Amino acid sequence: MTGVAIALGGIAGAFARYGAGMMASGWHASPFPWGTLGVNVAGSLVLGTLMQVLPSATGSPAVRAGLTVGFCGGFTTFSTFAYETIVLARGGDLPLAGAYVTASLLLGPSAVMAGLAIGGAWTGRRSRLPTRIAPVAERPAGEGPPSQQSDDE
Repeated sequence: MTGVAIALGGIAGAFARYGAGMMASGWHASPFPWGTLGVNVAGSLVLGTLMQVLPSATGSPAVRAGLTVGFCGGFTTFSTFAYETIVLARGGDLPLAGAYVTASLLLGPSAVMAGLAIGGAWTGRRSRLPTRIAPVAERPAGEGPPSQQSDDE
């Protein structure tokens, strides 16, 4: 059941990412990859919120995996970020490539932290920020990344 939930979440995330990219490309013509940065930051915010909210909202590992691994994994895109960085750099725009990498590496984790805070405010709990990422062999059956080893357990 978990695999089906991840697949369905991935399909939904991929369609959402495609739609967001199409909207972003229609807003302005810019060499800066605003669409990819936007979906990656938004996906990070959603993931942080889900990691805080889902343990209290559902006990289902399949639902959690479908939304986090599936939807957020299908929505965000590291490979496109890497590709666009190389295209900018090889095109001679090293400052823009550097700005893209810097913005991605600062805004992504910041969005996860904001999502954890939003989820904490929603659930009335403090952040469930993991203290480590468990190797696959140590995860409970049906649980994929990110880990549930948190600072309040």
